[in-house]
Amino acid sequence: MQIRSQKLRSSRDIVEGNRYHRLVETSPFTVYLGVYNGTPYIDSLLMQLEKQTQRDFPLVIVDNASSDESWNKILAWPKAVLARAKLIRNPINLGGGGSFALNSDQIETEWLITMHQDDTYGPNHVQVLSEAIEQSSPDEIVIFTDMGTQNMKNKKIYTPIRQSWVANLETPQSAFMANLVQQSVSYPSGAFRTSGILPIQIAWHSSSFPDTEVTLLQASQGFFRFVPELTMLYRMNPKSESHDLNPKERVLGPFASLTRVMASDSFLRLCLAVPEKEREGFSRAVLEGIDIRLGASPFSELVKLIAAESMGLAWDYSEKSSRDQILSTYKLAEDGRTTKLLDDLGTFYTEGNSTQTATHNQPFSEAQIELEKLLSAATPPSNTQAGGVQRVVLSLIGRIFPLPVRRKVVSFVVRNYARFNPSSPWNLSWKPKN
Repeated sequence: MQIRSQKLRSSRDIVEGNRYHRLVETSPFTVYLGVYNGTPYIDSLLMQLEKQTQRDFPLVIVDNASSDESWNKILAWPKAVLARAKLIRNPINLGGGGSFALNSDQIETEWLITMHQDDTYGPNHVQVLSEAIEQSSPDEIVIFTDMGTQNMKNKKIYTPIRQSWVANLETPQSAFMANLVQQSVSYPSGAFRTSGILPIQIAWHSSSFPDTEVTLLQASQGFFRFVPELTMLYRMNPKSESHDLNPKERVLGPFASLTRVMASDSFLRLCLAVPEKEREGFSRAVLEGIDIRLGASPFSELVKLIAAESMGLAWDYSEKSSRDQILSTYKLAEDGRTTKLLDDLGTFYTEGNSTQTATHNQPFSEAQIELEKLLSAATPPSNTQAGGVQRVVLSLIGRIFPLPVRRKVVSFVVRNYARFNPSSPWNLSWKPKN
């Protein structure tokens, strides 16, 4: 994750302690702490950092353009803490994801440990993750510990069953499935190999679904490990970025994120690595997992189509469930060449046995019917045929002029036509006029 805008980068205020650089050279990890209007938590954060049983590590603290006294309060921390810290103040509030993307260039160690301003970390937190990092294998890219729960009054409350307690993280495919259905990797208690997270690019403008999107994109790169030791308390904060979302963005964010994931090279690589005998089970689980996350809706039908097409591409359309998903969706739009090709592929892979599926004969689901309505109401953009007058003009030009001259005349006419019709598909200009 990286923001390359030089204007944003150069507008940051950066204060570096005199021991920070030396610690970066010797420590395998950096602790990253993001702050935004964190005045109620600043004193507690300082106490938590000072009480860590392992304290000799580089610390990056980013203030996301707070409108309160967070920045000044951190600048007033004891010299012993500030000496090993790099303090950064963003020029504007970029949200949690944008803030990390802007300042990821400041992480110089092999691993990154995250801390959240409103959670409470026990004295063992850094120590436990540090030991796990030291014992990690080269193909492990995410390690995370267990966490309890607290309310807004700092009172420890009942922790419901967490996905991490039961998730199967043994293979990249099983880890992908676990996090598709429900996020199991805990970012507030996590450590991340920088080579496995910093190169990942996601849209950071929304706080809806970023942790899951990053986790799903990481799945093809390495292994995740859960350390079943309690090291922190997660605060149920209704005003946090991930909770303070309107209902529409709660739907739109996961749809956009899962669309990007299913169309990504990362998901394609994950599919390519699935053994042939496990493909049908994996395909069914992915398609069902999308419905679980998004609910039965036109949104889930579109994401399932994209996922099925990626799986079909990886497996040359030899797997039945993904092929049937593509076929059932295209049946909404047409019953022509695409559906015949998919039927023929099914017949070929089953050595002549019919692969006519239930999707041909059963009535469409409500979600599919809604999608069909959307498709019927939509008008394909561009590539419209020329009008009657245009066809006559173009025909005359074609008869009168030889090809080299015709090319220049048509080019001149089209460019001038586009100047007066900016919405024309022939308007290919994108640079601002001088």
